[in-house]
Amino acid sequence: MLSQQEITVKKYFSLAAKRLFVTIGFLLFNLNGLHADGYISGIELRDELNNYLAEQGLIGRPALDKARQFRACSTGLQMSPLFGSFQTIEIRCPDNDGWKIAVRTRLGTVTSPNKGRQVQVPTPNLEDKQIAVVVNKRLTKNSIIGPGDVSLEPFTAISSKDFFTRIDDVVGRRLKRSLHTRQLVEARHLKTNWMIEKGQPVILESGFGAIQVLSEGIALDNAQWGELARFLNTRSDKEVFGKVVSEKKVVIRTKTSQK
Repeated sequence: MLSQQEITVKKYFSLAAKRLFVTIGFLLFNLNGLHADGYISGIELRDELNNYLAEQGLIGRPALDKARQFRACSTGLQMSPLFGSFQTIEIRCPDNDGWKIAVRTRLGTVTSPNKGRQVQVPTPNLEDKQIAVVVNKRLTKNSIIGPGDVSLEPFTAISSKDFFTRIDDVVGRRLKRSLHTRQLVEARHLKTNWMIEKGQPVILESGFGAIQVLSEGIALDNAQWGELARFLNTRSDKEVFGKVVSEKKVVIRTKTSQK
């Protein structure tokens, strides 16, 4: 028969063991939470790849295990065709301690919505693709595109007609909306590139025969090259209409209107 002291000792160790199990369970729960937050699931990665293929006008069934886990990337994932073919895509995390993986896209057949027949999806070659400007990383709305933010990449089956083929055409432009990594830059994504903006100082030029008169003014409207717009002559404090001929110069009409 156990003594009272032995019973007390057993109760103490039993309570201590329960507390230990509770602590271990709590730690495991938190570790699982950290694992979920710090990783990308196979399903999420497969969805990203399907979006990339859709931008190329392709449909596939990526051979990627949905239960697989990948370490989360602090920057946007980069995707590119391997060996010049979209049959295999390399997905890369550009972090210093990043990772990369090659995934078979399994491009195959899709059903035509009109006749219900099977249509073979072609495997495009880079030689047959159109070069276009894409963003290298995620850019937010109102960002100004810098030289390092964009690059030229080959595309196939581009549905848009308003894409850019020269980097210089988009550098310095401001975005109307956010763009994700490797997204095609289209004209609709960019704010209008005004030659002269409202409130900007300009030089007003007026001519009377062989005599030209220059004065300072302020733009009252946004205007493109060759466009007729309103300007304020700061010397006379009169509103005039002029034609934009450069980034700072405006040729005013002979007829003016006063506020």
